[in-house]
Amino acid sequence: MDRIPSLHLIGLSLCLGALAFAYLYLERTLGLEPCPLCVLDRFLFGTLAVVFAFAWLRNPDRRDRIGYDIGALGFCIGGLGVAGRHVYLQHAPAESLAECGAGFWDLMEQIGIEGAVASALRGDGDCGDIQWTFLGLSIPTLTLILFAVLFLITLVDIILAIRSKPMPGF
Repeated sequence: MDRIPSLHLIGLSLCLGALAFAYLYLERTLGLEPCPLCVLDRFLFGTLAVVFAFAWLRNPDRRDRIGYDIGALGFCIGGLGVAGRHVYLQHAPAESLAECGAGFWDLMEQIGIEGAVASALRGDGDCGDIQWTFLGLSIPTLTLILFAVLFLITLVDIILAIRSKPMPGF
């Protein structure tokens, strides 16, 4: 398999780096509490990390590689949607946002996973706050960029897999 130094390993490293940065620096060092949309982003990064890890560790044949990549693309699109919604909420007028609500884990206990996700996607006052920036970009904007990079990495791997010689029996 001719691959750029394992795009799956690069994707895995980016996901784990994002999760470590969010938890160790933003949450533990700076004391920032993740809003419900941030929790969904973390879930998607974790899920992507698992997909990339399996794809990297298994070193799959062409067909399975494309299958892993299609799965990763789905989670990347979900991440782009959640992060895009978060960026939108940060730029929406404050009066259009609901009052700050319960945290994601409290919502899950009260109304279950479906209700918690639906409530998180509606957004509340917490999701509209910009608590930290880097180079003038908020956390959701940086997250959106990272999901776009992961999407492109996965797309490149699909193209490389399609262009590679088919394995016997494919």
